[in-house]
Amino acid sequence: MTSPPHVAFGHHLLRDPHGQYNALRGQAPVHHIRTPDGAPAWLVMRYHDVQAALTDLRLSVDKRFSDTDGEHGSSLPPELDAHLLNRDPPDHTRLRRLAAAAFTPRRVADQAPAVATIVDALLDGIADQDQAELIGALASPLPLQVMHELLGLPTQTSVDFRNWTNTLLSADANQPAQSRSAMATMRRFLMGQLARKRAQPGDDLLTGLLAARDDDDRFTDDELLAMVFLLMFAGYDNTAALIGNVTHALLTDAGLHDAVRAGSVDLDSVVDEVLRWNPSFPLAVRRFAREPVTPSRQAIASGSAWPARTATPHSSPNPTN
Repeated sequence: MTSPPHVAFGHHLLRDPHGQYNALRGQAPVHHIRTPDGAPAWLVMRYHDVQAALTDLRLSVDKRFSDTDGEHGSSLPPELDAHLLNRDPPDHTRLRRLAAAAFTPRRVADQAPAVATIVDALLDGIADQDQAELIGALASPLPLQVMHELLGLPTQTSVDFRNWTNTLLSADANQPAQSRSAMATMRRFLMGQLARKRAQPGDDLLTGLLAARDDDDRFTDDELLAMVFLLMFAGYDNTAALIGNVTHALLTDAGLHDAVRAGSVDLDSVVDEVLRWNPSFPLAVRRFAREPVTPSRQAIASGSAWPARTATPHSSPNPTN
């Protein structure tokens, strides 16, 4: 193993991500880092290296190729980890095909009225207030309520799921016990909901996932549990962060704000640009080297984790570019 990682992720990065990334990119194209939960990794900073990495078959998302034991504070138990973001083809392809069989365009379209009702109710709750806290009042409860509606889960458990997820996403590396407790509780909850839907099927995504099949192929129990966990976890955090990031862009860029209000820039373009410029999760899914690789002549040993960050050339969102 090389020298100890010298770049850590923490609040300093969250306060000024673009400044921090620009500084790191100027220092070196590849950095040896340690993530908040203590895991070592290599951070690849420059566009062409990242582009090559994302298509390099020597790099795998499967943790079986990791040279670490995986026992870090926020490491997921195997039954929550067997989702498609941790699987290479052909398993990734199989899991995605099974998910698509349940996550149909009709099911998504049918959710539109329910989503509109949830948004209206949340906005009505703050309509008479002089000021409101966006994340707590709208960005956080909205995706949780939508995902509970889509999956057919009890709505009263949305606050519990938000607390579990926030614990897992904490940047505090000193809370492994809390993370493990949150994961265990979340696992028990999801297993209970799967058992409930097996006994009482409904017209919802959870029932659809239970019934999904591709010829004779179906989700294993672990794959199904991990898929539901991924939908809930990613559906909540990514959407909540996106709402906050889009709103922040509109409030801090007067030209963009005025262009949207005037109709010269449509909001869909703003969302797309914010996803590029200030994404909810700034790194690519980490990969493990199946064999030694050398981005920008930096030797990376087999088994090493390799997240990637692409360059962001614009200092602010510009949907017209």
